[in-house]
Amino acid sequence: MKKEVGLIIISVIMGAFGQLFLKIGVNTLEVIEISVIGIVNLIFTPMVFLGLALYFASTITWLMALSKAELSFAYPFIASGYGIVAYFGWQFLGESISALRILGIITIIIGVGIVSISSKK
Repeated sequence: MKKEVGLIIISVIMGAFGQLFLKIGVNTLEVIEISVIGIVNLIFTPMVFLGLALYFASTITWLMALSKAELSFAYPFIASGYGIVAYFGWQFLGESISALRILGIITIIIGVGIVSISSKK
């Protein structure tokens, strides 16, 4: 089970970094044009492209984890990404995090912890 947990954690972290880079990338754009050319330009914005690449790598890693772990065990770990993304938003983007949001994130992390110790031995 240790290998599956490692793959799950790597997938969640890559997904969180993907969110960070997507946000940084779209913040560099003045307007997102809804057209084929606009979407192509959006995708090839360097930070957006990096974010998408991380999401792709995260998905491949996730599939590897799912091939070994039960879905009901693995899926709740995705929720821990909320805490990571909130931290990244605060640390790198200057976003504010209210006490209520912190409480919600702590609740999510406690839930993930409960799920992680519930695995079959």
